[in-house]
Amino acid sequence: MRIDTVTLEKDDMDFFAGRIPADVIRNTGEVGFFTIGAVDETNRLLGVAQFCVGTVDKNHSEAGLNYLYVEEKDRNRGVGRTLLSDLISILKKSGIKRIFALPERAYAMDDFFEANGFENAGSSYRWKGKKLPVCWVRKIT
Repeated sequence: MRIDTVTLEKDDMDFFAGRIPADVIRNTGEVGFFTIGAVDETNRLLGVAQFCVGTVDKNHSEAGLNYLYVEEKDRNRGVGRTLLSDLISILKKSGIKRIFALPERAYAMDDFFEANGFENAGSSYRWKGKKLPVCWVRKIT
């Protein structure tokens, strides 16, 4: 199966209505939020990843993984890995130095994050002034 990534606009997100949080759909196309989708050779949407830039520091050197979703029937086929890899490539070209994923958006995907180069920063990571119980962080080099 060939997997390509495409930039998604708000109109494209209707496909995911009822399967992903409404705020992910609402954020698509908003300032600072970027949404990409994985499609197969027939252009069928397999999954979606959304990230936001500049939420941590004013220099915009970090990005947050806002959401990652793969259709259930397409899981364990490399879709999530492809989305994450392409997302990191986009961030690297933009000068982003780190990406982080917070537990309320990561949905307990510990094995996935660890296998894809993220480190568990535990509660040492702060977001909006709060210490988090778990946060996954990856340097982009």
